[in-house]
Amino acid sequence: MTIQIDNLSKTITLSVGDLCEADLCGGSLNLTPFVEARSQMGRTVHSDLQARRVAQFPTYRKEQSIRFTTRQGEYVVIIQGRIDGFYEAEGQTVIEEIKSVLEVDENFPPRDVPSSYLLQLKLYLYLWKQLHPMDHLIGQLVLIGCESGQESVLEVQPNDPAMEGLIHEQLNKIIKNHEITFKVQGDRKIRADLIQFPFPQMRKFQDRMIEAVEAALNQQSHLLISAPAGIGKTVAALYATLKYAARNGFSVYFLTSKTTQQRIVADTLRLFVSERAPEPPVFSSLILRSKEKICANDVVFCHEARCQYAKDFYAKLEDSNVCDNLAQLPIITPELIYARGVEHEVCPFELSLELLDRVDLTVCDYNYIYDPRVAIQRTTGKDRGRTILIVDEAHNLYSRAREYYSPQLELERIRSLRRTLESALNPSEDISPGLLSEIKTEKEKGDRSQPFVGRINNFLRVLEGYFIEVGDSYPEIHEDRQAVISLDKDFFRNLRDQLDDLLKSYLVHQRRAGHFQNEVELLRFFYDVSDFCKVLELEGEEFVHLCQLENQSPRLKIVCLDPSQQLRKRNEQFHAVIGMSATLSPLEFYRDVLGFDRDTQLLSLPSPFPPENRKILVVPDVSTTFQRRSQNFPRIARIIEQVIGVRTGNYFAFFPSFEFLEEVARLLNPKNYQVLKQSKVMPDHSRNALLEKLADPGEAHLILAVQGGVFAEGVDYPGELAIGAIIAGPGLPKVSIELELMRQYYEESYSKGFEYAYLYPGMNRVVQSAGRVIRSETDRGVILLLDRRFTQENYNRLFPRDWYDASPAELVSKNYLHELNEFWKAKDKSP
Repeated sequence: MTIQIDNLSKTITLSVGDLCEADLCGGSLNLTPFVEARSQMGRTVHSDLQARRVAQFPTYRKEQSIRFTTRQGEYVVIIQGRIDGFYEAEGQTVIEEIKSVLEVDENFPPRDVPSSYLLQLKLYLYLWKQLHPMDHLIGQLVLIGCESGQESVLEVQPNDPAMEGLIHEQLNKIIKNHEITFKVQGDRKIRADLIQFPFPQMRKFQDRMIEAVEAALNQQSHLLISAPAGIGKTVAALYATLKYAARNGFSVYFLTSKTTQQRIVADTLRLFVSERAPEPPVFSSLILRSKEKICANDVVFCHEARCQYAKDFYAKLEDSNVCDNLAQLPIITPELIYARGVEHEVCPFELSLELLDRVDLTVCDYNYIYDPRVAIQRTTGKDRGRTILIVDEAHNLYSRAREYYSPQLELERIRSLRRTLESALNPSEDISPGLLSEIKTEKEKGDRSQPFVGRINNFLRVLEGYFIEVGDSYPEIHEDRQAVISLDKDFFRNLRDQLDDLLKSYLVHQRRAGHFQNEVELLRFFYDVSDFCKVLELEGEEFVHLCQLENQSPRLKIVCLDPSQQLRKRNEQFHAVIGMSATLSPLEFYRDVLGFDRDTQLLSLPSPFPPENRKILVVPDVSTTFQRRSQNFPRIARIIEQVIGVRTGNYFAFFPSFEFLEEVARLLNPKNYQVLKQSKVMPDHSRNALLEKLADPGEAHLILAVQGGVFAEGVDYPGELAIGAIIAGPGLPKVSIELELMRQYYEESYSKGFEYAYLYPGMNRVVQSAGRVIRSETDRGVILLLDRRFTQENYNRLFPRDWYDASPAELVSKNYLHELNEFWKAKDKSP
């Protein structure tokens, strides 16, 4: 249970398990894959042993509740627990604690028994003695092997003085931590007014946004904000939310879809931190980076046997006092976490998680809240009713959430794993020495009728057979290369049961033989199968099943057409969700697909910047439709060269796809420009290196990028970093069977199938790309939209209202070169 402390009644309620937690008593991280499977193994052998005890001892009682009340200073402390079993034997009361282990030898060495196991039993002996002082007690720690069922019993004598001292020591720690946290929260409430808006004055319309956020927080309601790039959404949302959270003792999660956005949030937070800021700061914040990106070990495997940063994690955490030191800082960056983690030899990612309850604001990826596969318990398990979410670039959550609930399985991966395993099982083939050794070890141990690796192979063979069966049942797959199918839920329920059994055996195998060559790939596959089975159990018309051929290899996919139901379940748990973006238009569309209720507040704001500082032109003599784009590639390349020739500087050309980008790039040869291209796979350092080149005043750059990509949103190009954006066509998603199914679904649901599936997401990318140019009151730049579709009402009615005076038709250009020349001449003359 979670430790509960009532400040009014001065009461602490906690469990025996809370007194034995690793973070209080010291211990290592043990976050091996499939903790759920390991727990299930423990529960099974635990209940089996209790059943045998009931038959063996007539006086045996299992799951005995215990409750003991004591005092610690001014606090009344209630300690609760549940004893696994007790019985009377030979004039003694035997208190039994049952713990499962992967393997147990008959003479299990006491030094190998985890200290928390012994401590828990000793605490139960102490508590029982306080409640039943006349009983003669003996403790038995029963270790039982998960695979073999073999028992090893360790007798434990009561030690009342030691346990009484330990309880008081642990309670002192708990009370000390609580009082520090309570004082910090109280101090921050007092200092909430010290959180000042970090600029001398607000930009136009920022005050309206701040008022809307404050109203939503006070009314405990959700809010969607569509406001142009450069209006200062991040600083406005943080200002209003940090003040409210400080005054009311709330925590805040600021969610982003890209690392670049996290950097912008960190830079914004620094604006609130004055050099003369009070100590401790009025707020503390944590930038949470993924485990893979911040891991200090050579392999991501959180177990003391494989990682020095996991070994004795909690003891080192307490001895170093690193959490307390970091919690005093206003902004805790991933770089700082990594450095401190390595310095004190503690896992950087787990160190981050330990700080979650110590900070007021956490900046992290959408995944940690919305993705059911990776959402961490310490974010989703805390008091969500006292937590506020800010969802930045909220339009991205639409596609990300669909991905969360659209798992797939590929036959080629199954066959690849089978080839590896079968080569080891067949002695006539080339055998990996390590893998062969593991198989021999299993046979010598007298495992089940088949070695573990063979059982995996059979599991894969059964799944491979299902793929073949689907192909036979839906012959159109081979003709059309794809088909809507119906997956057999009973088959996958049985498959998941088999998987659970395999995972249990895997843990035993891992303990005996260590890891084998393809462990990472095998574990990823296990995760994928588990996720697939879980999503398949979700009911609703928003899910369809597909079988698709890719390079002659079929894949099964569950497609989530509409993630709103799943998002709504999460949104409604929080005090308020503030979704914001430069492109949440139409707001009603995003309200529907992002799982917000119909009574969600909607706010749309115009640009705060002088319209005369930008020139937006629609060039209609170009077509970028799929059928005609190849004919227009030369024309698009020539327009780009002409536009950047009018005024030398940094320009972005945004395309609907990488394929489109490459076709135009072949035709470009601009004079006195360095051409830079976004690539499909672009690590952080490559992106940063490209952006750094823009700051070189002696060089003009033409950056070719894709709409919706890392250079088209979530990053600022103030001043001369970007003076123009050329956008080739509305970035409509490429037609596919999945999008066509979405179109049909939304047509039936909202009578707007094309709009929801294609038009709104595509025009969102256009407006995001256009927003890169004007980011402040002094920025000047041009935006050209190349495609005749931008002259059509169903497209241009989605232009931001501040782009034109009376009608979008004003933007259509008859002579774009003349208009660009006139614009730049006028800007040169203006002060």
